[in-house]
Amino acid sequence: IWRVRKEGEPARRPDVDLAGAELEELAQLLTSDNAWVRDSAQRILVEDLDGEASALAVLRSIVDGGDSALGAVHALWTLDGVDFIDDGTLRSGLSFPDPRVRAAAAEIAERRLDLEGSDLIYDVLAGALADPNARARLHALLALGASDQEVVLEAFVQRMSADASSSLERSAVVSGLQFREADLLLDLARREAWASDLPGRKELLRSLASCVGRENLQENVGLVVDLALEPPAAWWSKPLLDGLMETRRKGPRGERLPLPLRAMPAYFSAQAQDAAAAPTAAASKVDEGCTWPGKPGAVEVELPRDLTAAETVQYERGRTVYENVCATCHQSHGGGQDGKAPTLRGTTYAVGDEDRLVQILMHGLEGPLKIEGRTWNLEMPRFEGEDEDLADVLTYIRRSWGNGVEPVTLDTVVRNRAAAGDRVKPMTAAELDG
Repeated sequence: IWRVRKEGEPARRPDVDLAGAELEELAQLLTSDNAWVRDSAQRILVEDLDGEASALAVLRSIVDGGDSALGAVHALWTLDGVDFIDDGTLRSGLSFPDPRVRAAAAEIAERRLDLEGSDLIYDVLAGALADPNARARLHALLALGASDQEVVLEAFVQRMSADASSSLERSAVVSGLQFREADLLLDLARREAWASDLPGRKELLRSLASCVGRENLQENVGLVVDLALEPPAAWWSKPLLDGLMETRRKGPRGERLPLPLRAMPAYFSAQAQDAAAAPTAAASKVDEGCTWPGKPGAVEVELPRDLTAAETVQYERGRTVYENVCATCHQSHGGGQDGKAPTLRGTTYAVGDEDRLVQILMHGLEGPLKIEGRTWNLEMPRFEGEDEDLADVLTYIRRSWGNGVEPVTLDTVVRNRAAAGDRVKPMTAAELDG
């Protein structure tokens, strides 16, 4: 075993007894100038600390009023490791003079932003918008991406409007949108400041359009096409269409297949009335790379039928139920979240047999269950609303986020309720797939 030491200096060993140290002493050793001592003290604390108030007080004091940046980083991760981190200590970390501490605090805060009763997100948001240090600002942006709250989208708009030149910050924003790329594009298009072509803006638009294309939700693809054809500024068209068209799938001979749109873009209807007008470069690119019903020579695209007026009312009622009951776990975008709930976007359980889906909500569901190649071993509680509410929310789920199957009727729910009798146990994967 070789020891590395400074040339001309004698080998030294730390004058500490970690094995015999009290927990409070170990906590104070997190401020040591010796990295091995700090790491070892943190390891022992995480292994042995079981809520002892005196040691926790020392850890918090290192962050709250200490002058050791490395000690504060270790203290934050130690408190997180023993599950005694709190919003007050994180706020102290987020305002610590050293950016390394602010970055660590933001990373730890990520998992707490959507906890009920916590307003920690506004402290992280402030760092994402105004922290002078690039590293701390990046970690704050990454943390915000874990939240589904509306203020996150506004923060991303503000930061990218202020400066989109950093590829790392652009990536942090795009990775944190979680199916909200089209919403961000619409918001940017409404901002007068985005008429100017500043560094990084074209790259951001291209990334956002590419995400929309890969999501393959037709209304959002159509939105990007409309923005490219009638952009808020001329320079928008190329990055939007470049990003969108790069997501076109390949055919059997390697040719790029057209992107299916739900309807002909409004731009072409207006252009048809002005036969003398020459097509723009954007219009030519859309005409070449997209298809829609009724387009001469177009490949027919199967689209879900439009909802009737009564079904639309049912869908909107279901949206309200979903936002109040289901979105906490499955998220407003239906994409789910790790450790809580699987995605509802296009999975066989969401758009498959409607009786099976009714039974899942009616009785609840316990794992293990495999969805999209991942195993979920959680318990989903049963839906406690009225039968009409159940039909409404399932209709919303089965017609949102690109799902296009038939609505669920009240009669279907009533029939399944009668067949269930007095069952109180949750459904299992074996029953659903049997």
